Amino acid sequence: LDRTVASFVYELIGDCYFAAQNYSAAIEAYRSALDGPIDRLMRIHLLEGIAEAQNQSGQYPELVKTYDAILELAKGIDYRAKTEYLAGRALAAAGQTEQSLARYLRAVNQYPTAYHAYLSLIELVNAGYPVNEFQRGLVDYYNGAYTPAIEAFARYIKSAPDNYAGEAHYYSGLAYKEAGNYDLALAKLDAVIQDYPRSEYVGKAWIAKGQVHAARGAPDKAAEIWARFVDLHPSDPLAPEALWLSGQLWEKQARFEEAIYNYSQAQSRYPDFSRAAESAHRAGICSFRAGAYESAIRAWQTLVESYPTSHLRPAALYWLARAFHAINDAENMRLCLARLRESHPTSYYTIRGAEFERTQSAKMFQHPKPTNMLLAPPTA
Repeated sequence: LDRTVASFVYELIGDCYFAAQNYSAAIEAYRSALDGPIDRLMRIHLLEGIAEAQNQSGQYPELVKTYDAILELAKGIDYRAKTEYLAGRALAAAGQTEQSLARYLRAVNQYPTAYHAYLSLIELVNAGYPVNEFQRGLVDYYNGAYTPAIEAFARYIKSAPDNYAGEAHYYSGLAYKEAGNYDLALAKLDAVIQDYPRSEYVGKAWIAKGQVHAARGAPDKAAEIWARFVDLHPSDPLAPEALWLSGQLWEKQARFEEAIYNYSQAQSRYPDFSRAAESAHRAGICSFRAGAYESAIRAWQTLVESYPTSHLRPAALYWLARAFHAINDAENMRLCLARLRESHPTSYYTIRGAEFERTQSAKMFQHPKPTNMLLAPPTA
């Protein structure tokens, strides 16, 4: 009687028919389920059931139509690429070779990052079907086939130098980096910077150059590259990202002074940067770890006041209280914990703050006085 419940019952009936290998009855049951007031994901799920029954019974022309119905509802890149690939397989099984290859090509051109775009590329290459070399290199790169990617980009640059040549050099550089050939990676990235100064990939090439040096174990050189990029292109959208990456690099090395500087610069120079609040938080954490409590207080106060909607605000208030405690400022410590309770009553950090307020006088939170660390001689 309830149409919504009926959709799920019809699905179960379809599953039973499918298990009994009565595929026509399974398809009919699944279609009955589609008539109910169900959501998009349930609709896709039922269409998948129909597709599987059609595939098992060899109804390939109808199967292609079902995949097209799924594509009208599907949103994710990986899932859409998979559906295009499966439609290509169904068309191939139906003997419609050209239409099948066209589906594979659509997956390659529209969803290059997806695994099924790579499977589609294999089908196209095996069939000798022409594929744009840049797109071929892109699919290979995103699916870990770095040597074929490098070769495809090289063919593209040699045969058709146009507006995408800078982009091809960039992705070729990334492929060389992933393949462990750092010198050629740097050469390709330098080609983007020097030969295509108007390319939208110039900033990305600077970022990637630093990452190549970091990958080869030269963090100082990486930070130097990123600093030069910010100096030369301070208005580039990726300039704050370069400062953030430098901060990350130095924090991992426990070189807190450099980390604090870069995180602070990322936030202060680019307050609208997507990681600005996180940069202030990391500057505070690094300062706290280095014992620079005044610096930590400034960083977390900036986060609390300038980014009131940030998900990091409860953490900043908690650590502000810890920093004030570290400099024996009990009044501000309690004020921060009170603000934390009032503003974020259900936060994890509110629970930590309450616990800290109860235990902050315990030995583990006290500043130890200098003592003689030499052990007394052992006694009997």
